[in-house]
Amino acid sequence: MIEKPSWKVEAERIGESLPEYWSLTELARYLELANSNYLTRLAKENRFPTYKIGAVRFIKNEYIHMVIEKIKKR
Repeated sequence: MIEKPSWKVEAERIGESLPEYWSLTELARYLELANSNYLTRLAKENRFPTYKIGAVRFIKNEYIHMVIEKIKKR
């Protein structure tokens, strides 16, 4: 499990982020990517499990290590 940055903890506290999930935008910010397009493409190719609610894709905390491994391999 990764340690949540302060901005994520604060967003959860005020109800702007889900505690057990990260949006791909939040994850891109955490991974210091320019934007979430790369993560969105990987998710659409089923490279890691995501949940889509409306227009936003989410990933559970427990799968973030999979994303980090995919990023390292590119």
